[in-house]
Amino acid sequence: MLLLSLLVACSDGPFAAPPSSEIQLTTSSYTFTWNPDFYFEDGLGYVYAEQAQITGEDRYGRAVGLPSVEVEVQSHWPGVYILPEGAVKTVSDFEEACANPGSISDQETAELCDTFYSDESGSQYYEVSGEYLLADDSESGVSFRPNFLRGVTDSRGIVPFYLFFDSLPGADSDFSITFNIGVDTDLILISTVAAEDA
Repeated sequence: MLLLSLLVACSDGPFAAPPSSEIQLTTSSYTFTWNPDFYFEDGLGYVYAEQAQITGEDRYGRAVGLPSVEVEVQSHWPGVYILPEGAVKTVSDFEEACANPGSISDQETAELCDTFYSDESGSQYYEVSGEYLLADDSESGVSFRPNFLRGVTDSRGIVPFYLFFDSLPGADSDFSITFNIGVDTDLILISTVAAEDA
């Protein structure tokens, strides 16, 4: 009976983080040089793959990833979106064409490039699925800004997600993306600097 109870308990979730849990982030900050491309929320910007890991100590005092733990992620600027892993896919078909817009002769290809996003280095392109794209429907007044994500850790204690930087505040501004598991919080600091200070 005890074994059955343990199996049922293991299949339930998500769970609140145990008291000694900690958040481990792969990135602590981003710094962007301010430019006019960041002024409007226009669905064009940079996408970065990120992850948060929730760890706790096992009976030997080793840090281990905790599965099925709830993690809340919130962007404190309306132009930076938190996207679940399934909302974004890696794209290679248009990488060369989109990286060199002057070489595009086909109008249809040029329009397709508007739906792809690159990390700032320009080395990787992504496509964001339709339901997560910036949506401004003038008839219904819909305005979708996915600035909050409630994720659940996988078997390794990891929540993968993407940050989509669509717009940013002006130069010399800071804001954060915060992570909360109830017993611990952490943040990624986002900073913008003026071009002359870069």
